[in-house]
Amino acid sequence: MYDLPTNGHADTPARTPPLLPPHVAWPLFVVLLLAISVGAAAVTVVAAYSDGGAQIVEGSPYDPNRHEGAR
Repeated sequence: MYDLPTNGHADTPARTPPLLPPHVAWPLFVVLLLAISVGAAAVTVVAAYSDGGAQIVEGSPYDPNRHEGAR
């Protein structure tokens, strides 16, 4: 591999190159953030549909079997 320059200082060691170059790492980071947000949205939708939706509580004003005079 190659070594990065030391800015002319002979007493400092040369830096090693990064594992991923920045022009590759930043787009991957953005895609990772997008994938996390899409995954979180998908999990939210699955969780919202898994409980059977809204339920009518007996005796509530929205109960179709409730009598008009009952409170």
